[in-house]
Amino acid sequence: MFFYSPQQIADLHKASYQSFVNLTGKYMNGLQELAELNVQTIRAVIEESNNFPRDDDTENANNLPEWQSSMLTQLPGKAASYNRHLHTIILSIGAEVARELRRQYESRGGQVNAMFLEAIEKANAATTRTAETLENTVTKSAQDAMGTAVKDAVEGASSDAISQTAKATGDFLAGGEAMLPQPAKSGNKR
Repeated sequence: MFFYSPQQIADLHKASYQSFVNLTGKYMNGLQELAELNVQTIRAVIEESNNFPRDDDTENANNLPEWQSSMLTQLPGKAASYNRHLHTIILSIGAEVARELRRQYESRGGQVNAMFLEAIEKANAATTRTAETLENTVTKSAQDAMGTAVKDAVEGASSDAISQTAKATGDFLAGGEAMLPQPAKSGNKR
């Protein structure tokens, strides 16, 4: 027994598919932003490495330690900037997913609750009908069994009573005859 109609099942599948498409789109936008951040970071690293002092320029060769030192001092700031951008992207994806889920719940939550309530009502009605049928079946069987048992008991008691009465009557008559004076038999033998 199904609690959902085919139309309700189709609507649930459509809503689930639409949610999946929307959430996939949100994740893909986040991945695109992350890819853009990585491309920008790589471009910045390449541009900075192009500023590396060349061997043919002796003036830049003397500045190599200064250049390395400035690069190393900038590294923590750049890493922190990258992490901030990364966390911003991740948090925006999470917020978009939460908004989408909330929107889906608000639009579909009432329908799902109504379907659950309908299913509960149907289950309660089916349980009540089953209980009534079972009660009627058990009651009828018990009444039939009780009627048969009473009938057998009455028949058994009646037949026992009749046989006991007949025996008692026979015994009474036999005892009563024994108590009656017997006619004397003549003792003349000639």
